[in-house]
Amino acid sequence: MAVALHGALFVLAGLAMIIPRTRWPIVGFLAIMIAFCLADQTRWQPWVFQYSFVLVLVVKGEAHPWVRLM
Repeated sequence: MAVALHGALFVLAGLAMIIPRTRWPIVGFLAIMIAFCLADQTRWQPWVFQYSFVLVLVVKGEAHPWVRLM
């Protein structure tokens, strides 16, 4: 199960880079990250929260113009 979710993370991250202006891959990526964080407390690292926060801003469209270029 975990291997499939890790694979899905890579696929969703790739789709988020390829498909322009589509939010569902980022939302799916964040949903899997939340599931991983709830299942394993060792994933509660500051970079996980920072990266997730930036992705939430990108999805909402309120990010700085430099962040939107990601």
